[in-house]
Amino acid sequence: MPVCYFNQDYENKYRCEYSITNDDFNVEVEYDIHDEIPYIDGVKCFTINTEYDNRDILIIDYDNKKIIF
Repeated sequence: MPVCYFNQDYENKYRCEYSITNDDFNVEVEYDIHDEIPYIDGVKCFTINTEYDNRDILIIDYDNKKIIF
């Protein structure tokens, strides 16, 4: 099973799946991105304007012996 690391943080790894085609690269990571949204007065608020940080992802696929940056 491949694992992913975000932004050179090698302390925290996440299980992931990926696929590569001629014109597409898709990564699905077991990570709850909503954890990044802070509570405001005890409530998390999501809108169409909610912005998430960009991140670099390193994928290590032990089974297929691949490292993808």
